[in-house]
Amino acid sequence: MDRSRLCPGLLLVLMVFTRPAVASSSDLLVVLADNGRSYVAQHTLSSDGELLVLDLPAERISLENRFSGPEWLTFSRAHEGNPQRLSLWSGTALTRYRHRYGKGLAQVQAGVFRLDVDSEHEPVRSDELRKLHWSVTWLLPANARLLDFEDSDSVTRTDPLAQQAGPTLATTAGSWQTSQRLVTYRQSGGNLRSLSISFSLTQSDDSGMDTCLASLEPSDRCSADIDGDEVPDYRDVCLPAEAVPGLLVRQGSGDDAGAVQEADTLAARQVSDELGCDAEPLIVLHGVRFQSGQSYLDVAARSVLDRVARALQRDPGKLYELGSHTDNAGRVAHNQRLSENRADAVRHYLMLRGVGPNQVRARGYGETSPAYDNQQAAGRRANRRIELRRLN
Repeated sequence: MDRSRLCPGLLLVLMVFTRPAVASSSDLLVVLADNGRSYVAQHTLSSDGELLVLDLPAERISLENRFSGPEWLTFSRAHEGNPQRLSLWSGTALTRYRHRYGKGLAQVQAGVFRLDVDSEHEPVRSDELRKLHWSVTWLLPANARLLDFEDSDSVTRTDPLAQQAGPTLATTAGSWQTSQRLVTYRQSGGNLRSLSISFSLTQSDDSGMDTCLASLEPSDRCSADIDGDEVPDYRDVCLPAEAVPGLLVRQGSGDDAGAVQEADTLAARQVSDELGCDAEPLIVLHGVRFQSGQSYLDVAARSVLDRVARALQRDPGKLYELGSHTDNAGRVAHNQRLSENRADAVRHYLMLRGVGPNQVRARGYGETSPAYDNQQAAGRRANRRIELRRLN
């Protein structure tokens, strides 16, 4: 694709430089109204060098369009020139709109509907589809029941909500996951498979849509606070569910007592600061984990860093260091470079999400400061960690 066509009349000087490993992604969230046809959608594109192009529904009601990253103005002007398309090759673009499903939503019998996604949502086009990570999520209304879901390479899974655990079911192309009224499909690389979901609807006395669900914009009023620290979850850096799992022994301790005490402290934390953490200057971002030898930020890590970015932007005057640590597998010099790449990847992602470049600095510590026993597999996993240190 010719990138110069994105913004006619503007001469773009593209600087090619080495960036840390942050995968490009397409994240679509659809909130269905009680009638099963009207919806509010939020589509977020993130790119670290690959050209992404998204064609939007022509008859939608646009609610918000937002761009971030070093070239945000270029992409914003391109969208103003062609409102039916989002295009970018760096940073992040978010679009939010209202629309109604048409021919892709069919009533197969009384009260039962089948949605063929291909007929309603245009897939993202990219010059590097193998690097693109897809996520499509539907939030069904309270009067709906999910019946089945399928993609082009899978068989139908019937009545997944009957399984209380909220299963994750893998296919050759990707994976499906359900949790209460949420159903999500994720895929790494390649063209997005043909997706469909089926659900039933019962009559509802309320034809409107909950204002919090309809807005999709994170806010203090609409966000949960699962740990009761008075910091809403959408900007809470320290959620208890991301504590280090299991009984890991801190480096230098003789038994499990220290780990048990640490877990109890996390669970019983009563006082928190504006980040949702305790008053300690050092915060371990437990949800940001890496596979051995890798610096790739997966979906779970990006979800944590989204919260970190929102928290840090509330007070741009506060300065932080992102410290990256590795386990002791491999050569010392390699681990040092790896930790630097990981710290740079996290800092770069936070900048894509709007954090100022002067607010965070990145530093790699290699294997010099293990927090857990490297002789245990769980310890090595925990030592591959990112720490957020307050500097002022």
